[in-house]
Amino acid sequence: MKSAFTAIAALLLAGSTVFAAPDNAYSEKFMARLNQVFGKNSGLTKTQEPAGRIDLTRLLAEGRRNKALLTSEAIDALEQASDRPTNAEYTLDSSMFRYQWAESGADAVDPTDNDNNTIPDFIDSIIAYMDTVYQKYVDAGYIMPPSDGTEGGDEKYDIYFSTSDAGDGVYGFVAFETEIGDNPKSSGVTETMAGTSFMVLRSEYSTMGDTPDEIRNAIRTTCAHEFFHAIQYGYHSEWNGFFSEIAAVWGEEFVFPGADNNFQYISNRYQNTDIPLNILNEETDSIATDLYDYAYDAWYGGWLFLQYITEAFGDSIVRTMYDNALTSPELAAMDAAIREAGSQSDSLLSMVRNFHCAIALMTSNSLCNPLTFSRGDAYYDYLVNTDGITEPYFEGAIDYSGSQVTYDSESDGNGVLMRLSADYIYVEASENFEVKTTVDAQCNNTFSVTLLKIAVDANDDIVAFDSQRATGNNGIFLITVSDAATYDYYFLVVANEDTVRNFASVQYSIAVDQANTTAAIAGIGKADMRNMFSIQSMHASQGLRVNLPPAATLAAYSVNGRQVVSLTAGPQSTIIRNIPAGALIYRCLHEQQFAQKKTVIMK
Repeated sequence: MKSAFTAIAALLLAGSTVFAAPDNAYSEKFMARLNQVFGKNSGLTKTQEPAGRIDLTRLLAEGRRNKALLTSEAIDALEQASDRPTNAEYTLDSSMFRYQWAESGADAVDPTDNDNNTIPDFIDSIIAYMDTVYQKYVDAGYIMPPSDGTEGGDEKYDIYFSTSDAGDGVYGFVAFETEIGDNPKSSGVTETMAGTSFMVLRSEYSTMGDTPDEIRNAIRTTCAHEFFHAIQYGYHSEWNGFFSEIAAVWGEEFVFPGADNNFQYISNRYQNTDIPLNILNEETDSIATDLYDYAYDAWYGGWLFLQYITEAFGDSIVRTMYDNALTSPELAAMDAAIREAGSQSDSLLSMVRNFHCAIALMTSNSLCNPLTFSRGDAYYDYLVNTDGITEPYFEGAIDYSGSQVTYDSESDGNGVLMRLSADYIYVEASENFEVKTTVDAQCNNTFSVTLLKIAVDANDDIVAFDSQRATGNNGIFLITVSDAATYDYYFLVVANEDTVRNFASVQYSIAVDQANTTAAIAGIGKADMRNMFSIQSMHASQGLRVNLPPAATLAAYSVNGRQVVSLTAGPQSTIIRNIPAGALIYRCLHEQQFAQKKTVIMK
């Protein structure tokens, strides 16, 4: 019999419904995950017994998408979990939403009504949060969810309050209901798989935080997160989990900046960068059987990638991605949006490459731009103080002191480096050195190696930074460091930049040995680079005068990491026009040597 792994992999890779016989193994896993939410070992009973947290929105979507593989028992469980709650005693309508809740029984909300408006204060707070959420997404240009007709009593979007329907450890969920094709609330576009849905929030959130502020932030970010799922269903009912979830978690920060409930997911990416950004649930079976649910964590931690992109190009790029994804696959939609918003050198892959470097550094220090997050220092403080994590997950460590040191990803590491992922190798060296990374020649164009060079002060703050990226030649990636005396340590970022959805990991080897500086830099050393590279600040209307080494390239970045200037092998002395006013960081590259300067262009 075809295994669950093979069957579901075929389904999701094809991106369409598979008409297959029920798969007992897959159904058992699906049921186990439902029972994890609802606290029973078999069947489906909605209780509040302790259980692990899980994303019920995605779980129901997965079950619906793979319904052909479910047994009759699993289908019954899916349909029961997807039913609208029936416990409502009260309803209240706003311009967009209908709220339905109970004030007695197991799912009663706190009836406290301090303002004496006949509405529980808890419901009042949700109404205020949802008004903010709705207006923020409308102002950003997102298409709102379609009407569900008279389901729930009228055409408004229905929000129910029921902890037992949400299950244990679940903040809330959105259940897809009916596919309608085109969304009547859009203009200028025609959706083909839009659908209706409804939202369920918990009737109490006392277990979702240790302080009143934490509970408040959990509630309001849940509103932002889950309504983004409702919006997504109004675009397309079967987008992949990663494309939906990274945006929903990012939406928490977009609507309620500073709430920081999504900080709890940072470690999911910080500690697991060798897993694809767009991982499928079933791929985790190929890594380890106890990681079946890992995809959810990977998607939640993936919000940092969307945050990195929006800091470079602005929040509106997410909406552009969604508009593009109506007619293009998810990754292609993201790539097109980045190319439209950025410069000639910007693409999905270039942003993934920089993102993995930014994750390794996890800093806001402008010396490291564009490999930074605007709140990188806050992210790192949370990792240290809340999660007890002080560094990214290093696959290996190399201490070079003059004799060759080697590393093999399969025998010395975990052997996992899937598409759109990266390994980190920690390197220390007491003298100049050369790093030679070797991979199968067939991977030459879908593989990258970047060395992050870091100097810190007594407080461990970065005081000097540079990066070198190798250009592959028949599977060999060579980086020569001729200024080791300047830096304290190095992060080697080895990345698989393939986008093909398969389950293979790339294997590679590393050799660190004596540096051959003359061959590597063609006679131009770091000091020469700095002397030959100069910038004369001028007004924006006059341009910028730069002097470059022969055959060098120049790139300039704004303080938020967006590349605004690119000059390839131009004249040694030239004036660049159309420079935006403000502070810019300029990086001059000659082969494998960088020099960096900062200047301010006046208006």
